[in-house]
Amino acid sequence: RTVRLRALPGGAMFFVVGDGELARRILRTEPEKPRAVYEAMQGLSAGFTPTMFTKQTESTRGGLAGRLLNLMQKSHVPWSWHRKEFSPAFARSKVSVEAVRRTLEALDGQLDALDGADFDVAELILRFTMDLLGTSMLDVDFRALVGPGPEGPSVGRQLLENFECSIKEFALKAPFQPHRAYLTWALPERQRAVKARDETRLIAQAIIDGHRAKLKLGDDAHRSDSSTSTSTSTSTSGSSQTAPNGPKAPKDLKAAPPKLIDALVNAEWQGGDANDEALAADLQMYLVAGHDTTGFTLSWILADLAAHPDEQQRLHDDLVRARAMGEDPLKTVPRLHRCINESMRLWPVAA
Repeated sequence: RTVRLRALPGGAMFFVVGDGELARRILRTEPEKPRAVYEAMQGLSAGFTPTMFTKQTESTRGGLAGRLLNLMQKSHVPWSWHRKEFSPAFARSKVSVEAVRRTLEALDGQLDALDGADFDVAELILRFTMDLLGTSMLDVDFRALVGPGPEGPSVGRQLLENFECSIKEFALKAPFQPHRAYLTWALPERQRAVKARDETRLIAQAIIDGHRAKLKLGDDAHRSDSSTSTSTSTSTSGSSQTAPNGPKAPKDLKAAPPKLIDALVNAEWQGGDANDEALAADLQMYLVAGHDTTGFTLSWILADLAAHPDEQQRLHDDLVRARAMGEDPLKTVPRLHRCINESMRLWPVAA
């Protein structure tokens, strides 16, 4: 039920699991799984820069004693508490409804422009997802849905092109052919992937710098308003303070910053030891994983509905009825959840 494979003599051993229950147990219970998975795709972010999923504590590097200590601190696996800190930024209440509305309007415009012509659903939805991710969580307009302008392709289109190139190399080839890392000079395909990755990192850094500038501008305006006020407020020991680069992350995770970018740029959310290289690596990983999984999930749902027009019509009628009654379709249309769950069962994007 399991097969051991070795890519190269003396190289790492890979295990192919052919038992469904065993595979489920591995995927469900192994606390180090995210680090192991993301380490294989480390080149997608910033080369050898650890992301929040691959960062290790000293206890995981200190020989036998470190390993024993790590076994006693399984609940403190680095990726786990980093994920918990960022999770509130993904809550539905934190997503800007106005940003979603604008992105949907842009998608409608693209569909109207097609005028009934055939199109690649996945390609269009990936562009839609990139724009939605940018406007709702990163406070950036990627403009992936629009065509090239006078200055060339939009940032969103450039990111998608870079991802397509780098994912093939760093996620599909390099993990199983580790010798490629030493043959970059002889592999034009890998050279293009490295260039695409580095361009993506520059874009990620520009997003971080731009948001910091916005926070600083708002902080300066706040200080200016405070200096002209005739009254002063006294801070209590439990109140939050204003940091030079923007608001500090609150102690209570439920009161997290409203957007993912706010959490990313605040060093306190990175355990106090973040630097720009690590922040850019985390943002790159979010961009890659966020647009890919969401985009292809939506694409499969739409493709399945198109293949079953009767079910599509019933879902459409239920949604129209819920809207007419002023209800939230996510809460009052069970068919919507059934369609989503069935499509994800048939086409799990992580498989």
